[in-house]
Formats: sequence, structure tokens, C-alpha cells
Amino acid sequence: MKAVVLSNERKPELRDIPYPSPKEGEVLLEVDHCGICGSDLHAATSSIYRTGIVMGHEFSGKIVQAAHDVAGWKIGDRVCVNPNGAYCGHCFSCRNGQVNLCPQILTNSVGAATPGGMAEFVAVNARTIHLLPAGMSGKQGSWVEPMAVAMRAVRRSLIQIGDDAIVYGAGPIGLLVIAVLRKAGAGLITVIEPSAFRRNVAVIAGADRALSPDDIGLSEAFREPVDGPGFAFDCVGSPTVVDAAVRVLRPHGRLTIIGLAQTPNSFRATDLIFKEIDICGSFIYADEFQQAIRLIASGGMAVDRFTTAVRPLDEAINAFSDLSNAAQSVKILLTPHARA
Repeated sequence: MKAVVLSNERKPELRDIPYPSPKEGEVLLEVDHCGICGSDLHAATSSIYRTGIVMGHEFSGKIVQAAHDVAGWKIGDRVCVNPNGAYCGHCFSCRNGQVNLCPQILTNSVGAATPGGMAEFVAVNARTIHLLPAGMSGKQGSWVEPMAVAMRAVRRSLIQIGDDAIVYGAGPIGLLVIAVLRKAGAGLITVIEPSAFRRNVAVIAGADRALSPDDIGLSEAFREPVDGPGFAFDCVGSPTVVDAAVRVLRPHGRLTIIGLAQTPNSFRATDLIFKEIDICGSFIYADEFQQAIRLIASGGMAVDRFTTAVRPLDEAINAFSDLSNAAQSVKILLTPHARA
């Protein structure tokens, strides 16, 4: 069967590989849709991604086979996959409900450490699957994972109804953060994004204004410290963003970091200390995954508007290349079985 595998050169490569069979505790899925994530684009520099592994962690599918010991599921069930759902259940973090911090999830992560959804079929741990409600499409199911990331980031920020926010980056996570902020009743939402294409999509997502990093409007937007937003979100993973956010936040502002920078972040200590700025991190999700399913299924979040294109699996390598061009794309989904 066809699959996208991370090569020894740490590049995505379309290969023919054997059909998988479910081992103990696993189900075999016929993949419906699988999103290409920003982390997939940067797999070459990530220590989490193992070479030789089928990529893809944002996906939905249908159960076509189950191991003898798997209960509670039936052939034909439509599901989406929590790629980090195989946590240990007994470490300190798991015992305290912080399953996203379980050390074991990195060794079990679907699409990075174990086979993922950029394939015709994939066998996954049954603990990672979640039933899609009736009427929820497989395409929508592929958006659950990034939606859960955005929901947790907004929750971690502690933002309240009416509070102003600035979002750095209008990639998929940034757009979802904007959409969740708008849904949650945030005040003025400003997005900083170099791509004009993505700035336009950010306004559709719910941003009140979308500015370029070098836009003169940015300096005019926040002339005095008290004019700055109370909350900022780094959805980029660029070391310059933290410095910019700490500068623009009003006193007692709070920066939530979702993007993972490849080099150390830096900021001026005077900006942080003199304004008593809080910085917090947000890592994947916990119960937000199930909440994301409910939000999308209820029609409360129209994720389809953020899908730039749906491509057959045979075009995966070109899709990776196209997605690297932020000027014309946000999210590309792969469909191994030629669904629209």
C-alpha cells in the first residue's frame, strides 16, 4: 500500500509498504482524511520523529479490523485519532489528570514514534480512537487534533470575556486560536502575520484586525503600554515573537506559548519585570480532545473554511512543498482513497 514515510534523510517519502495487521490492543483503520501539520513540515529537525515511521497525526478513519482483545468497538465505526492518547495512566502526571505531560506519550506518539495516518491503512492502539458523532465528516474529524491544541491554549491563557488579545501567527493553530477566542467572547483580537493570504483568512476566523509584522499600523495600534492587549499567543515558534509579545502586552499581561522555537527565546528583562508579565506554556491537550469533537460536531466551529485543498495520497510530496508556501495555503488534507 502507499504511505508517506520519514526517510533516513529525514524527508517525507512516498513508498509502497506492507499492509499492517492489528496487534494486541490495536484496531486497523482505513484512513479517511489526514492533515499535514506544521510539525510534519519540520520533522527534519525534531527529535520526536523517528525515521522509517509513517507520518501523520491529524486523521480520521473507519475500523476495518480489531485485535481479539479489543472490546467496545465494532467494524465500520467512524473515528478520529488522539495521537497522544496512549499515556501510561499511573505516573504522577496521569494520576493528577495531566495526561498530556505523561512521559510515555512521546514514545507512543502516533505519526511520530508509531505509524500514522498518511497511509491507506494504519493499526493504532485502541485507546487512541474516539467515535465521530453521526453527521460529522471524516474531513472534520481530521481537524479535531489541532482544534484541541487551540482550545487548551485559550484555556491555559486564563482570558476572560471582553479581554483583548494579540495572536502571533495565522497558520492552522493561530487561526483556530482566533476562532476559539471569538467563540469565547474575547474583545479586540489582533493578529500579526506576514502572509497577506493568511491575514485575510484570519479576519474570516474572527480577528478584528490583521497586521504584518513590519506594518506601521502595529506601532500605531498600541501607542502606550496601557493600550496594549492583556493576552498574547505565540503560535509561531519564532524566538523573536516572545520579545515582541512581552513588549506589546499591557502591565500584568499574560503570554501563552504554543509554538516550539528551534532556538532559545529571548526578551528584555525590563519589559517582563517592570510590567509583571506572566509567561505560560501550553502543550497539546487533555480533556480538550473530546471537547473539540463536540464543538465541531455541534456546528460551533466551521473548520472546513480553513482547508486550502484536499489531495490524494499520491500527491503528498507536492502537498508538503505547497504547504511550505504560506502565501497561498493554510492546511492541506490528504485522502488515501480519493475522497473529496
